[in-house]
Amino acid sequence: MIPLETQRLILRDFVESDWPAVHQYASDPKVVRYLTFGPNSEEDTKNFLQREISLQGEEPRQHFALAVTLKPQKQLIGICRISVKDTDNKIGSIGYSFSKEFWGQGYATEAVKALVSFGFQELDRLTSHIYDLSPIKHYLSTN
Repeated sequence: MIPLETQRLILRDFVESDWPAVHQYASDPKVVRYLTFGPNSEEDTKNFLQREISLQGEEPRQHFALAVTLKPQKQLIGICRISVKDTDNKIGSIGYSFSKEFWGQGYATEAVKALVSFGFQELDRLTSHIYDLSPIKHYLSTN
């Protein structure tokens, strides 16, 4: 289950000592520009980590906020999360945020692929909806 491993990454539960690395990206205005939080103060980041660590003990666990670390160095480079929002209707959400020096290197894609696999295989509480937009595209192209 947790930790999740990919070719280059380890996705693991947060620990309190992660706060300086988390604060590096959570306090960066460019990183949080389109997010619903931040830029964080040190207190904001510590409170966030305490909340996430406390949620690790939920039974059944509905929220997985994971530290994304580089495999060889174990350097924390960001966060990815998967949350079960509605167990009856099998609705979940995924999110991520990375330190900007790690943007554009495929780490988010790699982490999200691992989360999606985890969500469908391990949680067994998520479903996928794929909509065929072909009729809409056809209508738009002819009008």
